[in-house]
Parts: sequence; structure tokens; C-alpha cells
Amino acid sequence: MPGKKKGQPKTGWREKGSPNKVTRTAKELVTDLVSAGMAKAMQKLEEIEDPKEYLETLAKFISYVVPKKTESETTAALPVMQTEVRILPSEAKIASSEKEVSL
Repeated sequence: MPGKKKGQPKTGWREKGSPNKVTRTAKELVTDLVSAGMAKAMQKLEEIEDPKEYLETLAKFISYVVPKKTESETTAALPVMQTEVRILPSEAKIASSEKEVSL
């Protein structure tokens, strides 16, 4: 049977998880295009005088950089912790393991 035997290490080809040449080239091209357009985009953003329009445009740019929050459901039951607080009068005695303390 052709191919490697089960349990033998991988030989040849590219390493698992590394991008292939086409993916790497495409990412480099997009990075170069974005880098070249950033100066022009910043200049256009500075030309906007209306504060509302400026913020709306800035928000559109931010959506490409900061991921949007999504709602997720959790099905795991969280433990409930209860705390009991007792308010004692100022003259009450508190017993400790070594001695009694008077407030």
C-alpha cells in the first residue's frame, strides 16, 4: 500500500498549520494595500468638520479592527454561594478559639 504507515512521522510537504504560498501572497498583498491607503484615509478623516459625521465614519473603521460582541448562552449551572452577616451589639462578646474578645 502506498503512503506512510500509521504512527510514522510526517515527511515532506509543508508543516501542519503553516499557510500555503497562495494564502501567504494574498495576505501580503492585502496588507500592502491597506498600509498604502492608511495615510489617505487618515487625511480624509481629518477633513471631516461635522462631529457627528466624523464619529460615524470613525465607528465604521473601528468595526474592522475591534471584533463585535456576540451573545452566547451558557448551559453550565453556576454554584450559588450564600453569606450570612450578623450585626452584634457593641457590648457583645465574640468567642474565638484562643480567647474571648469584647467589643
